[in-house]
Amino acid sequence: VVDKLCNVPEGMVVGEDPLEDARRFYRTEKGITLITPEMLGQQVHHAG
Repeated sequence: VVDKLCNVPEGMVVGEDPLEDARRFYRTEKGITLITPEMLGQQVHHAG
């Protein structure tokens, strides 16, 4: 699951190596990987 505010870098591979996914992102016991902008080192600006 990729947050809609993510800018996924070209060439990034997710879903092929469960251990690497778990190291970089949040991965559930059922194998679902969550990616947020913060996990990619990206800042999110909220209007307010």
